[in-house]
Amino acid sequence: MDKKRKTRYLLAVYSIIAALAIIFGLLGINYAKDTWRSILLNLATELLGVAFVFFLVNYLFLVDDWSISERIEKLLSRLELTRPSAKDFFQTPPSIDSYVQSANQIDMCGVTLTSTINKQLNNMRERLRKGAHIRLLVVNPDSLALQMSALRSKNPDVDYFRKRLETTFEDLEILHKLRTNYRQADSPSRTGSLSVRLLSYAPSFGIYHFDGSRSNGVVFVEIYPHESGFGSAPIFNLTLQVDGKWYEYFVDQFEEMWQSARPWQPSSVEDAG
Repeated sequence: MDKKRKTRYLLAVYSIIAALAIIFGLLGINYAKDTWRSILLNLATELLGVAFVFFLVNYLFLVDDWSISERIEKLLSRLELTRPSAKDFFQTPPSIDSYVQSANQIDMCGVTLTSTINKQLNNMRERLRKGAHIRLLVVNPDSLALQMSALRSKNPDVDYFRKRLETTFEDLEILHKLRTNYRQADSPSRTGSLSVRLLSYAPSFGIYHFDGSRSNGVVFVEIYPHESGFGSAPIFNLTLQVDGKWYEYFVDQFEEMWQSARPWQPSSVEDAG
């Protein structure tokens, strides 16, 4: 209720009370006998007193309330007319350490994920030991994905991406061996899983998805640049509760890429085969 409507409402209430007080006063003065005259005059006086007291209370205590209500209504109106700024939507590269350290489901997608996997190697090792399930998507070194990545970078060097991918696979070999050791030392049912698949094309954005099966799941999306802007790639995060279908959209994007990608086998498995 805005200030004008509140004012009209209060004036109507005070007018009714004042009118009743006047009516009781006139009845007491002109028509009532002595006993009823005293009662009616007292009632009229008390009604006028109550109306006066409540008027002062409302005036003194509701002025600030009206002011705050008006400011809130103006702010809401402004928000409805103005779209959110991109500065509020995109964010600086977040630290995903706490997410990796606590997640039971970890899904990541990127061109090479070299820096991320290397930095989170110990965290992912610990999560595997505690039963977490990890899925990683990187590009296939035997496809055109590396050339695609190089062509859209500022310095088109395929070898740069190939060497980064080799480092990624070295770290993945370490994770695979650690997981194998955990399964042999502990109960297999308590050991997590590590799955890696290879994309035949370079993804246009990176995905970092944590605990998708839980209500507190979150997905970070990094939009990859073209030729420039590698130090400030747009990044945003989504949750199911706040972002609804757009959270589901990017989760589905990961699933679609996962289904079309080729499984990666560590060298120890290939040698055994």
